[in-house]
Amino acid sequence: MQLIRLRTEETIAFKEEMQEAFQHGFMAYYKDDNQWQILPDKDFYQSLEAEGAEAYEAIDTDGQRVGGAIIAIDAAKHHGELSFLYVKVGVQSKGILHQPLRFPCRRILQRASSRPTHARAI
Repeated sequence: MQLIRLRTEETIAFKEEMQEAFQHGFMAYYKDDNQWQILPDKDFYQSLEAEGAEAYEAIDTDGQRVGGAIIAIDAAKHHGELSFLYVKVGVQSKGILHQPLRFPCRRILQRASSRPTHARAI
């Protein structure tokens, strides 16, 4: 498992997979015929375009995206925040988050928070 920066051309697919994962999780928990979107486009883009935001794809050993994350870094305060984290529908319950994903996340947050300037949104 590796994390790579989200490529601009993958933004829409990344957003749609994240929205599907959030919707799927809500429906599985509440078993409700929900008519509204759990992760609206505006919330996704607000996080993606926030100052210090960086998005990463979680790529498995076959080169397939299995999830991703949006983080926000405040370099001046040396503080990082996980805005969104998702696992793609269809690969849940397969130990994706138990694989060494949290360690690359920690390194990215540490590296980014020590930068002299703010990271920009992708």
